[in-house]
Amino acid sequence: MELSEIGVFVGVDMAKMDHFAQATTTNGIELFAGPVLNDQTAIEKLIDDASAHGCVAIVIDMTASNKQLLLAVATQQEVPVPFNRATDAPSSRPPRRFSQD
Repeated sequence: MELSEIGVFVGVDMAKMDHFAQATTTNGIELFAGPVLNDQTAIEKLIDDASAHGCVAIVIDMTASNKQLLLAVATQQEVPVPFNRATDAPSSRPPRRFSQD
């Protein structure tokens, strides 16, 4: 997947119980924002809701291990997670990598 194919970035601020997600277009238009449970169904809905507006990439801002469910669901739905602010590196091995060209 090329970076230019991404239409929606979903930023997720991770917490122990709930997360906070904000979806924006590549033009900076906010599509939605609000709490998301750390629950597979809730995360799938988050990705589905964002996908209705274009190809999605998820950006997470956290260092704790509770990001694993989000990463697992994103990988299952073939949603790249190109950047993890805590490490400045890819946070998982997405099924398709971004091309930097």
